[in-house]
Parts: sequence; structure tokens; C-alpha cells
Amino acid sequence: MSTTRISDRYEPLLGTVVEIDLELEGVGPESEADSLSIAIVDEIVRLQSILSSVDPDSEFSRWCRGVHSDPSPELVAVLTLASDWQRRSQGRFTPAAGRLSRLWRAAERAGREPDPGELATVVADIARPRWSIIEGVPVGHGDAIDCTLNALAKGWIADRALDMALTADGVVSATINAGGDIVTGGLGDRHIGIEDPATPWDNAAPLTTIALRDAGLATSGGARRGFLIDGVLRSHVLDPRTGRPVDHLASISVVAPSAAEADALATVLGVEPAVDAIAEATASGLACLVVTAEGQVLATEEWRRLEVS
Repeated sequence: MSTTRISDRYEPLLGTVVEIDLELEGVGPESEADSLSIAIVDEIVRLQSILSSVDPDSEFSRWCRGVHSDPSPELVAVLTLASDWQRRSQGRFTPAAGRLSRLWRAAERAGREPDPGELATVVADIARPRWSIIEGVPVGHGDAIDCTLNALAKGWIADRALDMALTADGVVSATINAGGDIVTGGLGDRHIGIEDPATPWDNAAPLTTIALRDAGLATSGGARRGFLIDGVLRSHVLDPRTGRPVDHLASISVVAPSAAEADALATVLGVEPAVDAIAEATASGLACLVVTAEGQVLATEEWRRLEVS
């Protein structure tokens, strides 16, 4: 079967770079592919206007402030996911984790680590669910203005973009890459290179490459960003259970049925010691790769099965 493939790159979008790769039946449907790519971007922008934690006028921001009481189906879906993951993760995932980041950013400006008492207070507070889902309806528990959906929204939007692509006429396969949250579907494998966290160059050779098909991939880690305190760079990844930086991990990559699920799993497993993260991923049948701060590479058997030379 002859096909036409296009790759488009959009920046800034979702606060990052979004790449849309489409493969259509036949030779010559470039204009149809370009039109579909633009329509997907329009949908991404629409979903961003609903779920953004940065935009004070987004539907999510207004709902958190209590000035929007009739959430859209899209917002309900992601609020439900966030509530489920907070419950399932035993404290490793919380929409209120942004409070910890602000505390450590203030500590960076002050040049010293957060006060232990203040840190303990924030840890106890962010463990409190800010909303529950009751008969399919999100019900807020007080003020939720300190919450974000960052650990889910980008992957969830990438999933919706893929759905839109695969339901369009003539599409054979599609891949959406939203700043490292990747989801692919349709015929054939897509070879995805995993960035080596030890290399600071964008054009560096990947640490490894996997064949991804009908699945999502997310990578998280603190190798490139962090809090510089007293000359020491601490990871920007923070464990909500302790409030402390996850300095032992350079990166973690997880494959799951969707980008949103991979996103959440990378967050949840990424606060564990490397050996424990691999053990938990193995028990769950997940493909998972961990790179420690010392450069040790660990992977589950499911991950090794996806690797290509």
C-alpha cells in the first residue's frame, strides 16, 4: 500500500513543542494531511484553554476558584483521573504538588533549604484531596487554587489528538509528541529514542531506542532542571510524601496504553528508589526504564522486549 507521510512541528504549544506525524493512504494527499494537522492543533488549543493551570481564565482555573460550577465533560474526565491517581498512588501523586515547588523555589531565592516545620506543614496539607467525584460529578473540598493538572493534562491532550487523527478518513497511522509525552496508533511501529540524561546536547545520540505501537510513553526526571541552593543543584522532582527532592533519579520512562497513564505512572514511580520502581513496574507488567543519578541503567523485561538496535 502506498502512503504519504507528513511531520509538522508547532511551537509554542502546551508550553512546549508539539510534533504531529501523520501517515495517509495513497500518494499525494499532502494538503489533506496538512489540513488535519491544523485541525488537531486547533483542538489542542481548545483543550488547553480548558485544562491549563497557568491561564487564570481557563475552565480549570475558574473551577478551582469556585466561579465555574458546571465543568465540561473534558474537565470532568481529567479531574476524575487526577482523583483516581491520588487515591491509587498512596500519596505519590497529588494535584496540589505545585505548593512544594513554590516552597523550594522560594528556598532557592533565599539560598537555604525550606524550614523543616514549614515543609512538614505543606506536606500534610497537599495530601488532602481537593475534590472528590460523586456520582460522576466533581465536588470541591474548599479552595483548590493551589492545584494543577500538569502531571496528566499534557498526556491526556496528546491522547485526544491521536484519537482525532485516527478517526479521520484515510489515516493509516499517527504519532503525537507533546514535549516528550508520546502516543502512537495505527499500523506499524514507531521507533522512539530515549534521551540520555547525562548528555546536555539536544543532538546527542539516544540512550536507547524502543519500538512503540498503539501505546503511550512518558519520561520524567530531574537531570536538567532543579533548585540551586548553596551551590548544589537539587532535583525539581519532589516527593509529595516527604517534600524532599528526588535526587537519586536522573530519569524514568514508562510505556502504558495511553500517554496520560504513562504520564501518571512516571510521576508515581519516579519518586521511588530505582530498584523499587523497577520492582513495582515489573509486578504491574509495565515497560519501564530508570537511570539513576550515578548513571546506572535499570529496565524491566517488558522494556527490554521493546528495545531495537
